[in-house]
Amino acid sequence: MIKKIGKIGSSFIKTASKTQEKQIIENAKKILKNPSIILPECENKNCRKCYFDNIRNKIKKLSKYADDKDKLEKISKKKDLIGAIAGVMTIAHSEKAPYLASVTINGKEIKYALRGKSDKKKLVALQYIDDPTLRLLGVGDIALKKKLHLYSWDKGFICTGREGKPPQAFIDFLAKTIKLKRLDEETFTCPHIDKKVKENPTLNYLRIRWLYSKKSFLICEKCASKNTFLEISKYMIGTNPREIIQINVIPAIIKSCKNKCSKCIKKDLENFETKFLDEYLRGDISDYDLIKKNEKEMIDKIKNMNRKLLIVDGKCFGDNINALIEALQPNEIEKKAIELMLKKLQNPLVVSNTTPNKLLELFWKDHGLSFLEKMLGDKKLANKFFNMRDKPSDIIAMAYDHKKTQDMLSKLPVYKNLSEIAHFVDNVAKSYKTGGLEKALNVLKDKPDDTRAKAIAYAFLLALNKAKDKRWQYSNTEIEFGEFLKEYASKLLNSKPETYHDALQNLISAAGLTETLEKS
Repeated sequence: MIKKIGKIGSSFIKTASKTQEKQIIENAKKILKNPSIILPECENKNCRKCYFDNIRNKIKKLSKYADDKDKLEKISKKKDLIGAIAGVMTIAHSEKAPYLASVTINGKEIKYALRGKSDKKKLVALQYIDDPTLRLLGVGDIALKKKLHLYSWDKGFICTGREGKPPQAFIDFLAKTIKLKRLDEETFTCPHIDKKVKENPTLNYLRIRWLYSKKSFLICEKCASKNTFLEISKYMIGTNPREIIQINVIPAIIKSCKNKCSKCIKKDLENFETKFLDEYLRGDISDYDLIKKNEKEMIDKIKNMNRKLLIVDGKCFGDNINALIEALQPNEIEKKAIELMLKKLQNPLVVSNTTPNKLLELFWKDHGLSFLEKMLGDKKLANKFFNMRDKPSDIIAMAYDHKKTQDMLSKLPVYKNLSEIAHFVDNVAKSYKTGGLEKALNVLKDKPDDTRAKAIAYAFLLALNKAKDKRWQYSNTEIEFGEFLKEYASKLLNSKPETYHDALQNLISAAGLTETLEKS
């Protein structure tokens, strides 16, 4: 909504191109033929008087001298609209405009022919009479002074008096100009908004509602690169835009509901008052800025509520921790950590682009140490893991592996005075039980340089189905002996804590060691 006529920059005289000169002459001839086309048509029969009657009568008097070039040149020295019209009429008579002034209006360079002493804006309006935005400059000062509403588009130019009632044709023109499609009888939208999104938003969007006609423009955050109000306000003049349009940000903070709550938060968001409108109407911020600033305000409002509320990636889980965890699909140990931390949560949680680790990171500083202490049962050890610089998910995994290893080792017997070979066998078996295949294979690389030890190592490889690629490292004797020991090695690897001792004793005995294992 134009409240003041656009800024006018400095003028510079330049030689006109043939196309520019031709256009200006053609428009001048239109003015010569019908100078009243600079005035809007009346669309409000309730006005007690037409505020353009005075200027209309002056134009009629001027028309008497339309064929008198000398008289027109004399009248063109006036500084009002009549002087500007007379000056433009002289262009039609001379059919020449070889030199043009260059002027900047609202950041756009406009070239026009200087004639007489009239205001630049009025000369521009007359010489660009078919331009819906520039022709407003001709009578904009009158409209603003009398508090009138003017609407200008490709096929119309009207005044609705002091009532802000833009016609449907004007709204249709604006929708087309800013590339919106018709969704239904009352709505024009960007390509990303359909009927489903309109009713149940999955995207934040801006709604500009025309109060008189009940029509609405909907622009989603993906398309919100400009200031739509500034774009459409170029085509109209008025006083207070809030009398004509209502602007609201429609949030998509909650895209879907995953829990049945006694009180749904979406109702509170629907009644949220859109803020930062003064900045937006001044053109200080874009559609996107308005949407995002209000989204932040809404999220802050939710976070300050005195209730547990879990909103993750646009899905509201209410206070249902289990439903959220199921949706995140964490591993078992992450699940335990997330569950513990969410149980301590008292206020709403609103996050986006969330993974189990990102959720853990949110609470790690406050609750990570207590979780590790509970899992490990050792404050000193918990501190050691907590102070690592790894991701929370990785720290938890390492702490869990450590705990698992210690739990397993605590159930297995510990021996004293083991021979080198017996120690090697015990180490391979315990490494497999605590660290799996990779850890066992690493220990097998450091086997003693002894035929029996190598045969046992080959037996382990056979039991682990990893002997094929290693066969070349062993002699025929070691391979044959290892094949004999395979069953003993397999039983040891798969033994339970209570059968571990016998399985270990049986393997080293089968390998020819006379050693009797002695527990610590």
